[in-house]
Amino acid sequence: MPIQPSRRLSQYVCLECDERHIKRYSPPRSAKVKYLTSTIMINSPSTPSGTSPSKYSDAVDAPGSPNTQDLELTVQWSTATYRSIATGTSFEKIGQTVIPQEAIPHPFLTHGLLALSALHIASTSDHHSREEYIKTAQSHHSQTVCGFRKAVQSLDKSTCDAVFAMCHIDLVYSFALPLTIELSSNNPIDNLCHIITHIQTSSPITQDNPLSPPSPHSPSTHETHMPNTSQLAIIALTRLNNTLSDQDPSHPVSTYTTTIIHLASSLKTLLHSGGNEETPLSTMQWTYHVPAAFLPLARQRRPFALVLLAHYAVILHAMRASWWVGEWGERIIRECGLALGGEWKGALGWVVDATGVFIDLS
Repeated sequence: MPIQPSRRLSQYVCLECDERHIKRYSPPRSAKVKYLTSTIMINSPSTPSGTSPSKYSDAVDAPGSPNTQDLELTVQWSTATYRSIATGTSFEKIGQTVIPQEAIPHPFLTHGLLALSALHIASTSDHHSREEYIKTAQSHHSQTVCGFRKAVQSLDKSTCDAVFAMCHIDLVYSFALPLTIELSSNNPIDNLCHIITHIQTSSPITQDNPLSPPSPHSPSTHETHMPNTSQLAIIALTRLNNTLSDQDPSHPVSTYTTTIIHLASSLKTLLHSGGNEETPLSTMQWTYHVPAAFLPLARQRRPFALVLLAHYAVILHAMRASWWVGEWGERIIRECGLALGGEWKGALGWVVDATGVFIDLS
């Protein structure tokens, strides 16, 4: 029997579950910050020299003193960061109590929570403090990698929930880091492809893994759940893909077809989740399912690949209020518009209408 994440974790990320069949997990009221605090005291080593903000150095150096910075990051997670990766009370209960409980026996998850909390603080700090918190985040994240990799390789019922939670924390961290360290000189298309490659190769949440949500079905021309604008965009992309295939036998029609299928599913999820409590995590599931064969096409700046990538960026743009998404969508859309020739820019008409991001379509 395949390993599945327990219902208390899987319920807030599965896109296909019917809410009528899900009973929301409700943790005891007494389960609060004490779980994550216990985790820090048990699992977290002293902060490496030179990586933590200087204001904590005296406390860390004092024999027998608790790791003050880790306690600060614990408070950050339990009061702000867990809320920032999803909205609604359902995830808040899980993020504040269930995930910290899972971190107690799993140091890789502990370091993952601390890394993301440090990055969250860095995102709103001044330049000096930002650099210090980024170093702290990277230090914790580096300590996450080895343990996470081992847990994935030996996945069983005892590690399943912790791995499942860490997958999504790693996703958020991967999108947040380039924004926080301001990689303005790097190309957003290449950065996004790198992030997706990392997510797909490091995580067991893939199309063929039992941890993943069910794969979406092919878009139907008779689909009635999607608003006409996005439905028509999917139909137009499908027709353009078929036309390009007829004109050029080397056109990778199968890869693009799969990419369009997941785009349709992702847009549907986004549109159905307006005001829904699982919007952030559920709308990012596409990062696990974009075909690996699509990414080299985007890196090579194949025109149709850029058109599809710009459509995916509509989802990122819709999530721009999240600190870990920010301007990702706008940057991708603008870069795709700059890279495309005039004859291709017309294919971005729906993207411009849906986001308001200006692109010279002439």
